Amino acid sequence: MTIARNGACAVMIALGACVVPGEPESAPDEGDRVSEDVALYRVGDGECLSGIAERLSYPGGWRALAKANQLRGDRIREGAALRVPIAYITDAGLAPRDFGLEPFREPIAKAPLVACRDEVARGECATVGDTRLCVEATDASPLADPDGDDDCVLEADGAIDCASQPGRVLVEYRGGERREIASLPQRGGLDVEAHRVDLDGDGRDEIVAAIPIDLHNHEGWESVRAVVLDDLGAFAASFDVAQWGDGSIVESDAGCDVLATSWEWVRHPLEGEGMYFVGRRLAWRDGAITPRDGEALRRFRTYFHADAPQTPAAWLSGPETSWWPELGDGTPVRRETRGVIVDAWLADGALVTEVEFGGPGGRRVRFDPNAVEYDDARPPDVLPVSRLRAGDRGATLPDMFAPADPRRWIGEDALAIETGDDDGGAPMRALWLAAPMRARQR
Repeated sequence: MTIARNGACAVMIALGACVVPGEPESAPDEGDRVSEDVALYRVGDGECLSGIAERLSYPGGWRALAKANQLRGDRIREGAALRVPIAYITDAGLAPRDFGLEPFREPIAKAPLVACRDEVARGECATVGDTRLCVEATDASPLADPDGDDDCVLEADGAIDCASQPGRVLVEYRGGERREIASLPQRGGLDVEAHRVDLDGDGRDEIVAAIPIDLHNHEGWESVRAVVLDDLGAFAASFDVAQWGDGSIVESDAGCDVLATSWEWVRHPLEGEGMYFVGRRLAWRDGAITPRDGEALRRFRTYFHADAPQTPAAWLSGPETSWWPELGDGTPVRRETRGVIVDAWLADGALVTEVEFGGPGGRRVRFDPNAVEYDDARPPDVLPVSRLRAGDRGATLPDMFAPADPRRWIGEDALAIETGDDDGGAPMRALWLAAPMRARQR
């Protein structure tokens, strides 16, 4: 068997469009599951499916290769990787790498999203069990200008802050007492959706509240601020969710998980670079919300169908959806810097961390999800962070994440990761909390 060399596209039928290549992935990390039956072919500059099939001497030609990749359109996606069944190569005693093929890192097995059984109440006030939750307006901002023209500014977290509008706060009524649980972005209604559900399976119910907020960074979908209360009714965590509905609280092996969803510009190892709807399962453990260890993120490219149910469970259960390890998503890493978290606090619904690099007395940098890359007044030692990673497997927390006890991060290792640029050319940063001793290479 020989390797056919054909740089041009000999046949331009149905799948004859050429694409720009994606960046190659490195060798698999330890612990990655590599398929023995399938390998990846990265589409090169000027290549088309017919030429690739000829180069690989693929049985059945380009039509068989298209069928193996479930290609339905007439184009190969930019940055895509073709899955190539390699039995015909290995049976001939040849090595897939001789054909320019890469190991295929298998996605985590797909598990169905099953909505959890819970008690649900909705309205301006919602009562579940012995707890009544209300969203109440506070006094108008002291910055309200006297002409009452409703001046508004776009805050760093995407919320609209209008100086002459009242703020909002989530209030808990329990045992005859009133307690303010969490402040909320000013823009949004006074409705609340409360779920009483046993998140950790210990027989004691927690409460998850969802309050609509107006954000302009989630593809136009209505977002919510999710607030988690422990089984005593105390604040445990809050974070922003791009879309809320059936399947936002899903069954887990012991209890239920909260599905944090967001719109993100990412590079999928197979589907290419683009905007994806991302869901991450957050578990309730030891009185805190944390991402599931080793749990993959689920991505669904934005070719949604208008007639499909408009819920997170529906978006994330389609045939084009797949689970992928966080650190195997194909996103190139441009720079990595190690340090230690020396301070952590909450600001405007987000976890802000101060990291010291270069040992004691070294450079200190503040990572703040509220900071804006293009703000000329931003100090050089304050950097925006687009993602928070946690644990030795790199599972991601929402960037606008507020835990009950942020100081528990102090003293933990941190790894500042700079990935590619956003649409405006600014670097995208992730802060990896409690980073492992050895950085995973991509």
